[in-house]
Amino acid sequence: MIKVFPDLARVLGVLMVIDSLLLMVLYTGGLWTDVAFLIVGLASWLSGHRMRAAGNGVWRSKIAMRAFRLPVLRMLAPVGVKCVGD
Repeated sequence: MIKVFPDLARVLGVLMVIDSLLLMVLYTGGLWTDVAFLIVGLASWLSGHRMRAAGNGVWRSKIAMRAFRLPVLRMLAPVGVKCVGD
């Protein structure tokens, strides 16, 4: 179960982000709930990548690696993790 959760979190996070962006474009009501759904989706996607990187020692995507290089997220990044392509 523990090894499945990072992949599940990444997939569900991407689906939540896509869904919230489509709702923002196609449906004009409830903007704050769509923004909250977008933030939860991004947090889920990033937490899945962070758990996978902490467990395996490598980043699975360069987007996640670069996201965790941002000043606020840098504190949460696992130490000594390399990217798959490096």
